[in-house]
Amino acid sequence: MLSKAGRVAALAVTALGAAPAKSQESTPITSVQVTANAEAYDPRRDDTASKIVLSQADLAKYGDPTVADALKRVPGVTVVTNGRGIDIRMRGLGAGYTRILVNGERAPMGLSLDSLAPAQVERIEVLRSASAEYTTESVAGIINVVLKKTVSKPQREVQLNAEKDAADRTARTLLQLADRVDKMSWTVSVRSRQTWIERDITAAERGPGLSRDTASHERLRFALVNVVPRLQWQLPNGDQLALQGYADANRVPYDADEATATQAGDAARFPLLARHGDSRSAQWKADLSWLHRLEHGGKVELKTAVQRGETTRSLHRFGHGGTAALDNTLDTQDTSPGASTSGKYFAPLGEGHLLASGFEASTLRRNESRREVERSGPAPQDSGEHSTARTRRLALFGQDEWTVTPKWSVYAGARWESLRTASTGTSFAPAASSSQIWSPILQTLYKLRPEAGDQLRFALTRTFRAPDVGDLVPDRRTSVNNSPNDPDTQGNPALKPELATGADASYEYYWARGAMLSAAVSLRRIANATMTRVSQDADGRWLASPANAGGAQTRSLELEARFPLTVLLPQAPAMDIKASVSRNWSRVDAIPGPDNRLAQQVPLSATFAVDRAAGRLTTGASFVFRGGGWSRRSLSESRYLNAGRQLDVYALWKFDTQTQLRIFLGNLLGSGSIRASRYDAVTRTVTDPGHARLRLSLEHKF
Repeated sequence: MLSKAGRVAALAVTALGAAPAKSQESTPITSVQVTANAEAYDPRRDDTASKIVLSQADLAKYGDPTVADALKRVPGVTVVTNGRGIDIRMRGLGAGYTRILVNGERAPMGLSLDSLAPAQVERIEVLRSASAEYTTESVAGIINVVLKKTVSKPQREVQLNAEKDAADRTARTLLQLADRVDKMSWTVSVRSRQTWIERDITAAERGPGLSRDTASHERLRFALVNVVPRLQWQLPNGDQLALQGYADANRVPYDADEATATQAGDAARFPLLARHGDSRSAQWKADLSWLHRLEHGGKVELKTAVQRGETTRSLHRFGHGGTAALDNTLDTQDTSPGASTSGKYFAPLGEGHLLASGFEASTLRRNESRREVERSGPAPQDSGEHSTARTRRLALFGQDEWTVTPKWSVYAGARWESLRTASTGTSFAPAASSSQIWSPILQTLYKLRPEAGDQLRFALTRTFRAPDVGDLVPDRRTSVNNSPNDPDTQGNPALKPELATGADASYEYYWARGAMLSAAVSLRRIANATMTRVSQDADGRWLASPANAGGAQTRSLELEARFPLTVLLPQAPAMDIKASVSRNWSRVDAIPGPDNRLAQQVPLSATFAVDRAAGRLTTGASFVFRGGGWSRRSLSESRYLNAGRQLDVYALWKFDTQTQLRIFLGNLLGSGSIRASRYDAVTRTVTDPGHARLRLSLEHKF
């Protein structure tokens, strides 16, 4: 049955002209099809699990400088700028609901997808439902970034990138080298980035008897370098041994001047505030993996890894008020050493079955030291704090994909995970938390009419969201101008994981060569939903702390279409059209409506892209819409994020087979960021204007 199913899938995909795809090494669900015909295999259509796979060609199309930029055009994925960072979301949910993996494992602490270039990535897998092999800590879904692995021929490539808008300028370089020597292959990529930013940000506070305006001028420089090396050996008995590494370092020095004018109400404690800071961060990870192939067609994979991250920050604050002054220095240092090991066993069992089982174990320690010196009083005050948090994880999984008939396949799996966190510190009593989670998964694919190309998918999942370590450690972080909209923060060691029971269903129709229509719906019912509570302590200071708030529910609808224009208009130019719309709803039971959405869920997102290749010239445009609005976090607190509209165009000119030039015009509509927080009747609104940007990229192979 295996070979017959493979032949049927191969003939169906070939008839539709699907693009060739490489063998998927890390996803056992696909192995049945891969063994049949790797060149005819299309993961989007043939996998039992619902997924979108972005190839290297897909990632390189727009010349995006980072993986995060490339993901914003993926159906159902939204990229939200959060201050100076980014939040990547599926079904509109970020903040840990969407799990980011690198090579099928949790991303190293400190690694952000805006520090990786698409050229450093072999493919990206976007999984809408959980996988027992990967993780079930994925309420909204999984984005798995697979770094470059295979080397078929020598590679020498350099990319030079320059980018400019009204507020910042950026220069990037990327060097990639790869080769094969006998049974050994190697690849290494080195990337650097320099960004200079100078911008003005405004904030306004309004409420009964209160009117304040704050103008901030910021200057910062961001410098980053990362290295991604890999060595792989083919052993005489067919085994493989691979050493994969990742390392990056960055530095961000910055200055900011802030002036607050009060038209009504109490004046700010420090109307004039200046900040000077310097942040340095470095992290690395190395893993050694061994693949052993068994005589009966199975295989065993063993992996061990070590990692370490370190961040140091220095912040000097000067404040002036009527009778008060601030001269404060805060120095922090975080170190995060960790280690992990895993083992997986894959084996065909009978006709049409592929069994997999395995384990994962990891430990991660987070050490944080804080020293604060206050010089504005009669005598300098020097205080210091230290905290340590250790997280231990253990997981066991088993799964089976069964090709019942050439038209019907079923995936069943289960995963058990144990999470334990213990923390100690100089400013709080020792605290600990532990949880065990059992997650069954069932997915099925049924091809209604293989010759017509329409098929149905259905999935039942049990997933969870574990609290971030920082949300569990009960140390307190103070704010300068303490208020309901700028409170102190403190973790909660009693926080429990959120548990979600979900159902997914989708219909896909491959109606012509290179053409596809799909509709997908999902539902999640969440227990122990987390919300942030803001209150006043005994000293009258405002404090924000996470807490479990009962149940929540989230639903989504996704529509997608992609096709060559010639399918509809035979005389039209050769253009590829892609469009998608995602609508998301959610409700937190403990928070009254309206706008009681979960984790500031993005309610609506849409993408539209068109590309045309004509000889040496390739052009294209894309429009990305992200909805916004108010979202209630508690009975008294709400947050706001404006809608985003981003229009990009590009042109690629190939001088020859070795050299090409990209011209990119981004954010042509000048969409900026407006964020607001509201406590009772007091609202604080922060406006960060957006600008159109120009990017030039020269790519040369030698």
